[in-house]
Amino acid sequence: MLEQYNNYDCIDLVLAELKINPTFLVLSGITQKEYFLKIDQNSVFIKYHHADKLAGFISFYCNNYETKEAFITLVLVDIEFRGLKIGKKMFGDLFEFIKNKNFEKCSLEVRQNNVSALKLYESLGFEQSLKMDDSVIMTMKV
Repeated sequence: MLEQYNNYDCIDLVLAELKINPTFLVLSGITQKEYFLKIDQNSVFIKYHHADKLAGFISFYCNNYETKEAFITLVLVDIEFRGLKIGKKMFGDLFEFIKNKNFEKCSLEVRQNNVSALKLYESLGFEQSLKMDDSVIMTMKV
C-alpha cells in the first residue's frame, strides 16, 4: 500500500509514530489517506538520514508566490533519533531552501501542549502569531 506514495518512507515513519502516539496527527474533515496523498503530491519533503535510515523529515508547502510564505505541514523525528539535534539540522536545510526560492516567511501550526516542539520552534526564531483553542500558529521571517 505505501508504494503508491512517492514519499512512502516518510508516511511509514508517521504510521510508526501513530502506533506509539495515536494523537500525533489529528485530522479534521479529511481522512488519513487523503492527507497522505495531499502532502505526498503537493508538498516538498526535507529528509534527514542517519546510518542509512530515515531519521526524520519536514513536509511543507512552498508555492504561495503572492505572499512568499511557506507553510510547514508536518515535522517528525523518529523516536530512535530524538535528542540528536536532527530537527535543527532539518530546519537549517528548510530555511536554505525557502531563501533560495526567495520566500520571506515561514509558518506552522503546533498544539499548545507539545512543549518540546514549541521550545524547538521558539529556539529557531518562530514567534506565536495566533492562538486557537488547542493550537497556535507560529511564524518567522527567513
